Amino acid sequence: MGGSTYTGCSPLGLRATYEAPGIDRYPGILAIVLYSSVAETSAARSAFFNRHVSFLLVSERFHFFTRAALRGARRLVFYAPPSRPEFYLELVSQFPFLARNPRVPAKPPSDEPLLEPKDVAATVLFSPLDQPYLEPIVGLAHAHKMLRNSPAAHSFTFV
Repeated sequence: MGGSTYTGCSPLGLRATYEAPGIDRYPGILAIVLYSSVAETSAARSAFFNRHVSFLLVSERFHFFTRAALRGARRLVFYAPPSRPEFYLELVSQFPFLARNPRVPAKPPSDEPLLEPKDVAATVLFSPLDQPYLEPIVGLAHAHKMLRNSPAAHSFTFV
């Protein structure tokens, strides 16, 4: 999953991942949490947008309190459904540079190229324990159907 991937996760999961032994050997990963300084947040967002890093880990709590636009993302990966269903829609609709996005004019900002929908994706990984968080996003019937499928196929992708 190279390229520009935004990964949404909880602060504990983020901390466990980011502080794992050897994480400093992966210079293509940066993280932003609510308690990151303004300078750290700005530097991480800039490095991500300018493609100096391929992965930007962002906590749900950071998104809840800042609602900062994470420009440059081409893939969103949620390691679990967001605890608030509106977060999914907010983050997926942050693909403002899509050629067919009705929310923005056809002309992109000068520093962002237009992308086709086939160039972006949002993936949500889930387990049966995530059912209460999955239902508001995909609906009750779809959630039950998704959870009944093969245990190995516990993810869905919005393209």
